[in-house]
Amino acid sequence: MKESYNTSRFREHTEKPCEPPPPDKPKPNTLGKYLTGSARPKPKERPTKISTPCPGLTAKYDARVGNYLDRAVATGGGARAVGHYSEQLFKKQYEDLTPSQKDQVHTAQFHGRTWRNETSNDVMSTFSTKCLSTIKVESASSTSPPPCHECILVFTSREYKNAINKPVPEAKNVRFVPKAYQNTHAGTLYAKFKGLEALMNEDNSHSLERRFIRHVMDGDFKDDKVFTGIFEAKIFAKTRELKGVGMQNFKHSEDVDALFGLIHSISPHAYREISKHIPLRSERSIKYYFALFCASFRN
Repeated sequence: MKESYNTSRFREHTEKPCEPPPPDKPKPNTLGKYLTGSARPKPKERPTKISTPCPGLTAKYDARVGNYLDRAVATGGGARAVGHYSEQLFKKQYEDLTPSQKDQVHTAQFHGRTWRNETSNDVMSTFSTKCLSTIKVESASSTSPPPCHECILVFTSREYKNAINKPVPEAKNVRFVPKAYQNTHAGTLYAKFKGLEALMNEDNSHSLERRFIRHVMDGDFKDDKVFTGIFEAKIFAKTRELKGVGMQNFKHSEDVDALFGLIHSISPHAYREISKHIPLRSERSIKYYFALFCASFRN
């Protein structure tokens, strides 16, 4: 046994030549040697991803979104109430602000929105104001691309949930939407496109035409068959006249036939004068139909 720090063993090792390592043994033949290709499975190719526009929140993503967009008159939402911005900007109640200050409050509220609604002919979606614009999807995917995560955050927000969960109002109640949420500019443009600008003009709000349309829409004339029959006859006759079409096979109201058939039986001259202003049957035709009408009462 050598004492500590004795280097004799080390000197013997350095003076003695090292033996070379033994040669490699030949590998035994295996079945895999005769198989074509490698036995190791090839790694799966990762699907190629492409960029596509973010579709936003649509009816395909959730049916409630479609119902919301169908009735939405506001171009966006998610902002705080006007009182929050009036207090933040002017330290006053909204009612105490001047018109100029109220305009600033509405502008601040617009910038505070978290989503915007797009309801054009080609796009019906809600987008986050922070939408990423594009998302990555697999090129071979045949399903509709999902919204980006910023739009999904809007969908999960309490404010948006409250908006899409509201029931669809009845058509007769739509008129009671507060003016603050009405897009009057879009309505005016649509009226111009349809040739109804004069009818929709604010100065014409109490005109005879608008009052008549309101009564018709409310069904105030639904029981007055003679009046509605005369009105329909005038409209249909004028439409045919503008199209250059005659009055052949013109359909008349039974209530109108009954009334004016009675007038003809009393005074044919009066009937002919009235027919100059109201589209009525010929005298030969009114005699025939009035005879049938009287026969139905006798039976």
